[in-house]
Amino acid sequence: MTKEKTTLSAEDIAAAIQAVGHSTVFEITSRQIAKAITEKLKSQPVPTQEVARFAEVDLPSLPETAAPRLRPLVKFGRLHFSCPACRRRTVIESFYQGSPVSCPHCFTAIQAPAPKQQIPARNLGRTMEPLLRPQEFAQVVDARRILPWLWQRLPDVRQMVASAGVALLIATLTAIAPIATEWARQDHDISTHPPFEAQAAEPANDLTAEAEATVRAFLASATPGAMAGLVTDVMETSPRMKDWYQHHPVAGLGKAELGTATHGFYATLGSTVPVSEVPVTFPGCPTRNYVVEHRPEGARIAWEASVGYSPMNWPQILRQPAGSAPVRLRVLACREDYYNLDFASEKDFCCVRLHDTVSGELLGYAYTPRTKATENNLISQLPPPGSLSLQPVQVTVQTTPNSQRTNQVRLIGQVQGGWQEVNAADSPLAMADSKHQ
Repeated sequence: MTKEKTTLSAEDIAAAIQAVGHSTVFEITSRQIAKAITEKLKSQPVPTQEVARFAEVDLPSLPETAAPRLRPLVKFGRLHFSCPACRRRTVIESFYQGSPVSCPHCFTAIQAPAPKQQIPARNLGRTMEPLLRPQEFAQVVDARRILPWLWQRLPDVRQMVASAGVALLIATLTAIAPIATEWARQDHDISTHPPFEAQAAEPANDLTAEAEATVRAFLASATPGAMAGLVTDVMETSPRMKDWYQHHPVAGLGKAELGTATHGFYATLGSTVPVSEVPVTFPGCPTRNYVVEHRPEGARIAWEASVGYSPMNWPQILRQPAGSAPVRLRVLACREDYYNLDFASEKDFCCVRLHDTVSGELLGYAYTPRTKATENNLISQLPPPGSLSLQPVQVTVQTTPNSQRTNQVRLIGQVQGGWQEVNAADSPLAMADSKHQ
């Protein structure tokens, strides 16, 4: 195969320049030169013999001061360089490095640079060749195509991930479109779908009335033996009731005032037994919520959660040796800012003020190491420092060497709101009670 080099004389170029109305070479653009020479060569016959691919046309080169060259670099999956033909800043996909492409600006066939392999950008066909002999440049990649990897070359990892994400989004939208359309066509007439509150109103009223009647009967009982028939888990609860009412006389129960019962659907974890809470206020004592479980055999009071029973009282806990097993307590509590004696650093500890469940008298203070999780737990479960209202909670405490003298104990774990156990069988309070007995 022979290589034919088409040479244009200076007169031909001068005539082409004069045809477009310019006096000097450097005042015209590559496009104007292409247009002028194309018109000049229209009358010349096309060579019949096979010519070498990327044959060059001798054109005046641009001056070095025309535009500074950009050092090739790859940034964010894009190749930045200066076109060797038009000197304009060019940005194409990075996987075209070292490949023949057409400049997006002047459409010249060029070889894209490869910075890592230190391959510079090269002009393959000059400005005129792709216009005069397009059949010889059929393999030159058009770098301006959208999603060129679909039929040209495989993309890099970033482009593959982006394409996969777009495809997944389109597939997801296509899949849920019928579901969304069917949902939009549904009739949400309030007359055919009455509110849940309206459906549950009648049975809820029956349960709350039953709960209030059960609590009244319990408070009117004269002895713990009479009360035992109205509580849950009689065999385990009866001995605890007998011990409890030795220190809390039964006679005062008849003076309590009942509030309006509230109805819910929770008991222990995994249970479907509905539960009601009845506010009970004793003279000179904080209000307590009596928990009533509506079981198939009838309404029964969860006695331990109602009165705030703990397996050990506060004086017994303080008499324990330092480092003894932690004890679970039901108390009334709030946050506090009392830092003194063994726990004098506010920076290191969070303080909780503990009160008796029946009388509301101050018992002492519990301290736990200050962490973000601890602060969030106390804020969500307890009133702020100095608050007159106290919250019923369950805490696990452990004595220190000076607990009996300072009324200060360590708080182990988090504070659990309410006196109702989430799972009564496996609760820490029940296990601590069994160890104590």
